[in-house]
Amino acid sequence: MRDALRRGMGDLTYNQVRENFNQRHGTGEFQIVDGQKHETGRQFTTRETIAAERETVGHMQRGLNTVEPIMTKETATAHAATTNSLIRRSVELLRKC
Repeated sequence: MRDALRRGMGDLTYNQVRENFNQRHGTGEFQIVDGQKHETGRQFTTRETIAAERETVGHMQRGLNTVEPIMTKETATAHAATTNSLIRRSVELLRKC
């Protein structure tokens, strides 16, 4: 809701945004995303966003082992330990491949 209101730049009311969201959620356009342990509020995504994310991951997987690594696995692991949790999750996914 917050993001939709911000994008509306003051031209949309909360009731307009809420009504539009409820209609679109009712059709299945929005899907609830499982949040992390201490997150507040619900998060939603769309089929299109999930498809785009799968395509991105697929592109990364197809590129694995097609070029020389720029650093060792150990160096990458050490670097990932100092970055935010989103980047760490990506590294973990790539390790599973």
